[in-house]
Amino acid sequence: MGCDTKGIIQTENKDVWNIVKRISKFLETRVDNSVKCGNNYSRRNAHYEIRDWSEYLTVRFQDGDDIRLLHVHFDCDVDNEEISTGSKIIISLGTWGKSDEIIKGILENCRDLGKLYYIYNDCSEEGWKEI
Repeated sequence: MGCDTKGIIQTENKDVWNIVKRISKFLETRVDNSVKCGNNYSRRNAHYEIRDWSEYLTVRFQDGDDIRLLHVHFDCDVDNEEISTGSKIIISLGTWGKSDEIIKGILENCRDLGKLYYIYNDCSEEGWKEI
């Protein structure tokens, strides 16, 4: 188990495709998100995978030279109840590279869905912040 940068979207709207579009929109705005493919560069570098055994989505993408794996949990309403009760989506990314910027950017693209919460390092004592 590692330390993660996490965000909570407190929302009843758990439309997977809506969330995928919002994540994609953010990733397309990254300054350096191009991937070298042979002699060409592709700006569409995200790979999305939905798990059939859980309401869970992974997003593998490249951010500069870093290959990242974002986890999006739709079945986590009882998790982090000390921060947020009720229906929520939790996003998680390993705490390194530009994890802070990435999680905050995705949360900003979801601002209209409900309250947003953020923690830079879930292994620290710092605590969650509403943004």
